[in-house]
Amino acid sequence: MPVYKGCVMSKADVLGKGLLTVCPTGAICDDPKNWISVKYVSFYGGGDGHSGAAFIPEPNTEILYDYVENDTTNSYYYLGVVLDPQIDIVQTQEIWPDDHNPATGDEQTLWHDEDDGKDNSQSMSYGWSTPLGHHLLMRENRTSTKSSTQVSLKSAAGHGLLLNDVAHADGVLLYSAFQKAYIRLTPDYADDTPGGIGPEGVDIYCGGNMSLHSSEGGISMSVQDGKNIEILNHSTQSHGATFRRSRSGNVIIGTDNGDVRISSKGNGVFIDCYGASRQDGTTAPSVQIRSQNKIHLYSDNGIDLKSLGDINIRGKNVNIESDVAQNGKINLNPLTTSVDNSIKLRKTNLEIDYETLFGWFPFFLNPLWSLNYTGFNNTDPNL
Repeated sequence: MPVYKGCVMSKADVLGKGLLTVCPTGAICDDPKNWISVKYVSFYGGGDGHSGAAFIPEPNTEILYDYVENDTTNSYYYLGVVLDPQIDIVQTQEIWPDDHNPATGDEQTLWHDEDDGKDNSQSMSYGWSTPLGHHLLMRENRTSTKSSTQVSLKSAAGHGLLLNDVAHADGVLLYSAFQKAYIRLTPDYADDTPGGIGPEGVDIYCGGNMSLHSSEGGISMSVQDGKNIEILNHSTQSHGATFRRSRSGNVIIGTDNGDVRISSKGNGVFIDCYGASRQDGTTAPSVQIRSQNKIHLYSDNGIDLKSLGDINIRGKNVNIESDVAQNGKINLNPLTTSVDNSIKLRKTNLEIDYETLFGWFPFFLNPLWSLNYTGFNNTDPNL
């Protein structure tokens, strides 16, 4: 069966017959009368779903083609592209004794040579690229000191998926164009460096809005024997008047028909509000519990109220009752025992840790609150 060589003049296939326009080698290619049609073939195709793969050579590409003896149509068929002899370098078929897997430290068992570490499409890089710029690249480039092995899938617009085996940067990265938004997964042996997500971690980042939505199911966030769950808004109001106050810096938790529950089986429930009066004369931030119905406070072990400022109570009727059956009394300005002695302030776990390391660490620094702290490591559950 003879094999011919020619140059692709056009891959336009107006009639959809799977044809290349080719000029045979040795013919005058400026004359369209010398051009022939060559059918392109695939290494895979078929099925009711018309599945398959096709790699169509570009114009000005040198190809090999032939005809089939038992084909009654006397058609030519495309065999493959004639590659530039410099596109590849022959492997030396030798294992370097000092070549180690960057993840495990074990000796490598795959062939490679020193040219494999070069980023110039050497013999350990395999992939496909389309005219518009979509590409799939599989790299096994590595030397005795460096590994660049990875699989990269990237669209022409810059969206991509990276499966990276490069030491200290390995993991999975799914990203949008210019990595304005990405999801990164790290392996179980990733470095737990300060500021990093550590081994078996997930990092989700976006430069704009982020939305988690479930139509008819639920969304669960849980930590098993791990660290904290934090919801923070680091708004600096640097956008100025661009955003309304109702849209900048807020943390909103709400429900239309269900309950909002905050519970703790640990050290307690703490709602802290920081800050003093501002320089412009506006008041400091405050804690407000608001209700268009009733507000209920219940406790099995007492309720303490203390303020270094005024305490104001007003209502249509103000009813104060002690439990007389338990010898209860209503004491106004008692002289024998200060109310401060029965008001005890708890500390958060973070404050307890700071207290253990650095000494006394109260939330309130004014000395008028000193009687309300029990001292170091305030973990008494009865307070």
